[in-house]
Amino acid sequence: MPLSRSNTQASGYQSSPSISSEEVPGGYPDTEAARAVSTQQTLSEAIHARRAEFTRPHTIRIKVGTWNAGGKKGTVSDIGGWFVKSKGVDETLNALDDVYNIHLDDEGRPDPSSGDQREGITEQEARVAQGPKRASTVPEHDASDIPSDGQIGLYVLGLQEIVDISSPAEALRPYHDPAVSKRWKENIEHALPQGYQCVAQHQLTGLMMLIYASPSVRPQISSVSTTSCGTGVMGVMGNKGAVTTRLVLGETTRLVFINSHLSSGLGRSELDRRNWDARQIVAKTQYDPIVDSLGYVSSKKERIGDEDFAFWFGDLNYRIEDVSGHEVRRLLTLHARNEYDLLQDRAAAAAREHDSAVTNSESDERRSVEFSPDLSSSTMSSPATTPTEASFDRTSVTSFTHSAGEDEPLAPSSDPSHLQTTLDSLLAHDELRRMQKQRRMFHDGWREGPVTFLPTYKYDVGSVSVFDSTDKKRGPSWCDRILYRTRKDKTDYENLIIEEQEAQRKDKELEANGVDKAASEENTLYEYDPDTDADEAQQDNFVTGDEPLQLTTHEGYTDLIQLEYYVSHQRVLSSDHKPLDAVFKLEYDAVVPELKSQVHQQVARDLDRAENEARPLVTLVADRQTRSNDRGSDSVHFENMHYEEEVVQTLTLANIGRVNASFGFLCRQQENSSKMAPTPEWLTVSIDTPSGDPDRSAVIQEKPKTQEEWAADILDVYSLEPGCTCTIRVTACVRSKALARRLNDGGALDDVLILRIKEGRDHFVLVDGTWSPTVIGRSISELIRVPEGGIRMFWGSKSSGSGDDSGTAGNNHSTVSSSAPRELFRLTRAIEAMTERALAESSMLQNEAKDNKNSPWIDHAGWPFEGWKSELADRHSLRLEITKALDSGHAFEELWPADVPTLHRLEALCEALLVFLDSLSDGIITDQLWTRLVQNYFMNERSKLTVSRDDQRAVVLEILSISSPHSVSFVLLTSTLSALSQEIAHSAQNHHVQEMPASSPKAHVRRKTLSVHPSVARRQLVQKSYAAILADVVVRLPENTLLKAQTTSKEQSRELLEMFLEQNSRPD
Repeated sequence: MPLSRSNTQASGYQSSPSISSEEVPGGYPDTEAARAVSTQQTLSEAIHARRAEFTRPHTIRIKVGTWNAGGKKGTVSDIGGWFVKSKGVDETLNALDDVYNIHLDDEGRPDPSSGDQREGITEQEARVAQGPKRASTVPEHDASDIPSDGQIGLYVLGLQEIVDISSPAEALRPYHDPAVSKRWKENIEHALPQGYQCVAQHQLTGLMMLIYASPSVRPQISSVSTTSCGTGVMGVMGNKGAVTTRLVLGETTRLVFINSHLSSGLGRSELDRRNWDARQIVAKTQYDPIVDSLGYVSSKKERIGDEDFAFWFGDLNYRIEDVSGHEVRRLLTLHARNEYDLLQDRAAAAAREHDSAVTNSESDERRSVEFSPDLSSSTMSSPATTPTEASFDRTSVTSFTHSAGEDEPLAPSSDPSHLQTTLDSLLAHDELRRMQKQRRMFHDGWREGPVTFLPTYKYDVGSVSVFDSTDKKRGPSWCDRILYRTRKDKTDYENLIIEEQEAQRKDKELEANGVDKAASEENTLYEYDPDTDADEAQQDNFVTGDEPLQLTTHEGYTDLIQLEYYVSHQRVLSSDHKPLDAVFKLEYDAVVPELKSQVHQQVARDLDRAENEARPLVTLVADRQTRSNDRGSDSVHFENMHYEEEVVQTLTLANIGRVNASFGFLCRQQENSSKMAPTPEWLTVSIDTPSGDPDRSAVIQEKPKTQEEWAADILDVYSLEPGCTCTIRVTACVRSKALARRLNDGGALDDVLILRIKEGRDHFVLVDGTWSPTVIGRSISELIRVPEGGIRMFWGSKSSGSGDDSGTAGNNHSTVSSSAPRELFRLTRAIEAMTERALAESSMLQNEAKDNKNSPWIDHAGWPFEGWKSELADRHSLRLEITKALDSGHAFEELWPADVPTLHRLEALCEALLVFLDSLSDGIITDQLWTRLVQNYFMNERSKLTVSRDDQRAVVLEILSISSPHSVSFVLLTSTLSALSQEIAHSAQNHHVQEMPASSPKAHVRRKTLSVHPSVARRQLVQKSYAAILADVVVRLPENTLLKAQTTSKEQSRELLEMFLEQNSRPD
């Protein structure tokens, strides 16, 4: 008779609660202070809120099957018959009449009127014994109402021992033979309806998992990830372990399938090893990140426990413990032979005789008669129960015996002769159930359908119900199982543990506070101990009927799952294990990718608009005259920049958003420097903040107590109110001589400033400038080739003639136009002339006022190279004009304002000379020339031979003559300085100045070394000061010398200059 499924139906969908527009993540903010940050999370939540627009409800059946093939060759021929066609289920050996409403006759056999023409057990066993070894063993002409063929949307098959793992060659082989898995696939695909596709396949030694999807389900499957975990030999080999698969159904439901083969054996150590295997599988299994239809990849790999539905199946190898295997075989064999009712009749008669012999008061306590091997010794021969094996307790049949004339049959749960009653009694000793109750394994939410079938192990191959008849006579056990768990089951268990821990914590607090536990129990209706009573409370949770289970998936969808069938295929005879399968009905929402893509685009646009309106929004515009022609409106350009000349350009920053904008320039590491700064050395930026009350200012400088992450690399943070503007001043000035040299060599002036807006986008300000060629930073060999008209005219003619504006003047083959730099000639001549004029004007003023207070040389011996009387700003502006005159070839008088005093002009000229000499890349005396001087002059000077000053100067000039331009420049400079010192000393003498001026701080002059004559002593003091001031800019000392050697060289350079300054001194 065909099987019919239960009439229990799923309760249907429960719609998700509606989400208002205010609750949608990323929605338009209620206030200006609201910030909608467009992250992947808020985007996903907003899309999820509109899931009804791109999801459609679907219902499929998932068939999960497991079979230990035992390494037998003929098992592959049976796979299509039992797994795909649902053949081989025996109703008499599966207590299906109560659970699945299977219609049997009054004797518990299939109703002959149903027209069942299935092959009988005797005929089947005989055919298998006499037929070909690899022929199918499923019964012929078998029909089943269990869903099969095209009724299944997803076939999930877990196989164990598809090879002989007892062979070391197979168990320890580092690879598997593809021909074995190929044979299994061919037989399954031959039985499957057309169009089914294999979506997952994985093998680990004897373990293999195959998953097939129907044509309608296959497009909904994504993110398939398969992996394996070996727990066999040495804890890692594949003779034991698991193969697992994770897949996503309809982009909404995550399914995990675990096919495992745990350690075998009966005993405490073997049980602990099985539990260890299972824990290792959970701990080591990882799946690839999930990728949805839009290409988004999850941020982490998933593990067992992260799914919505999990199915754990396979040969778990849990046994029946504390019961004699012989007794179990005897009882189950009686059921298999349908002889158990006869035994029960004789037991019932004996019980009635016993009840009549006792008193009425004792009858209530003795109505249960223990059913033991001794009771049935008259009808069956069975070995006695050993002391170490507990007897198998049965409920007295007299309690359930019907009185004569009763027509209504007993329900299986109330009928002690029913197979299900026997199975339930045995399941009380099942190791798996005990491990769940003791919370040692599979206790965290795992469920199992009602076990209505005989133990699946161990049978004689070729028999329907003959248990192990070998010498080992292994006890029957439900080794093969199919467990399942929902996401809600797991979270419910975790919440239960938290509640129990909290209850225990409160109990400890009460005990610590001395609260009398007995007093509190008086107000308690009943006592509950979570350590002992939790198992009883949860006992039924491990066994699930056919009621539907509802949960909210990881993606927030509501799914329903219902177990429809959980049966063994007792009539499959090719292995010592019986195959097992379960059929689940799954109701879920599936995403339509095309519709989701449309919703995604709409949500992204809405979020982007709302985000832009809620974020700070500013615009940055440079003044029109500062913009570069070939760049945008936020670029800054500096035209014809000169050395040490400050040029200021401005930008306008406007807050055109609805919220305050906090901003600042981002610091970054600068080129050729380890310094972190917002601008390079030649550039500075500043914000013009209004004066007055900061609370009423449009822009104020923020000083937060704690540095926010966004401003970690910003020095100064400012805040700009909505609708307001501020001015950003960008100042460019090249003050570095090294930078000037690089620019003279063709380097570029450009940079990018990064204006960071809190919670807004960065603005990039492009800054560049054109460099005007200058004499600053060049070498003497370059400058002597510059003709009259200045470096700019020479550079311009050179660039226009060659078409190349890179390189230096010293790298061309132009002829030498002067023996020394023209700039040096011009500066020294101008200083001499201006000194004479300044001294003359000062002399006239002193004669009229009879006062020397306005003569700076009276007080400072280093003047006009130190001790300036003019203001720094005035002197700086004059020096810039002097440098421009040197660059352009113009006369100094043409650039100076007429009202500038002669004294200020002289001081500016002397400062310009110092800057010019210091900027020379090679110096007046190069490091190579200085090395020669040290070797040939100063070493000879240490000898005791007396040499005149003229001879010493001759030796120096001979060494310097190696480079004629440097020698001429040296003589020119020292002659000017010597004449200048004499003029100043003579002027002081003419005005009868007796007091001595202060020497330069760089000159260490002892008064005892000076002449006793005041005029001579003044001249010596001036020359020593000049020598000390100019020695550092005239002589280039070799680099990487020791500190002591550097100090000695500086003293020697001062002595050298001093010797040449006194050569033309006039006697007083």
